[in-house]
Amino acid sequence: MTGFWISDCAEMGATQRLNLTYFLARLASTGLDHDRLFQFSLLVSRDTFETARPLGSLSDASTDTASIAAFLPSACAWLREAGRKIISLSDASWMDCPDDLENSGPTPLRWMYWLKRLDEIAQVAAQAGEEQLAEDAEWTIDVMLGELEERESTVLSEYERPIEWAEWFIR
Repeated sequence: MTGFWISDCAEMGATQRLNLTYFLARLASTGLDHDRLFQFSLLVSRDTFETARPLGSLSDASTDTASIAAFLPSACAWLREAGRKIISLSDASWMDCPDDLENSGPTPLRWMYWLKRLDEIAQVAAQAGEEQLAEDAEWTIDVMLGELEERESTVLSEYERPIEWAEWFIR
């Protein structure tokens, strides 16, 4: 199924992608399939936060399938529906991924990078007059930070530790 996602995700409309990701995120949050469904979370988050894309517009997201606006709702769905589980997988350095995602599981630094990217997206969207996109990004930041505050995790200690953003890298 990851092969389908990798090859056909960009061709899906934003609504199709969102419906599929909500479904998968809810299933994954239960621990179904030994957490392997979280491979899709990584794919969606990587495509949204770690791939250079134009901002786009939520009003055009159904036709502009390659923009941040087209991908952000799906990434936010994963973080909202399964954020707690993603944090626990980050703490455990979970790496049950196929070869094309090898060594790219969730990590505390990756979680922090996604927060940073969401903040950047919110700022750029606000400057571009995309208020709803900016609000969605800010709300997801609040959800992600709320998840951190509810539990003691390695992610929380990384969040509280002052570091230089330049030293970050994604494995």
